[in-house]
Amino acid sequence: MDLQAAIETGEIPRGLLADLGEVERQHAPRLGQPRNVLWTPRLRYALARRLSPAARTKFWPEIFAFMREGRIAVPVSIVSLATRKE
Repeated sequence: MDLQAAIETGEIPRGLLADLGEVERQHAPRLGQPRNVLWTPRLRYALARRLSPAARTKFWPEIFAFMREGRIAVPVSIVSLATRKE
């Protein structure tokens, strides 16, 4: 998934980046503990609120996989900086 291209073409709103980062920060595993299970409904809510049904169908599997594996924070940070308007 090319998150930056999706934002630049308007398929994904830039505001979703903040939502993804917030879900990751709130529910990241703490030392010796598993990931908080509430991340799944919060992620679904963010996607339902920000994406069209077609975009949800297209991007949900990859966003979910990145979040589940704990690999979303770095791409979100990079794309957020790359797409920032001056």
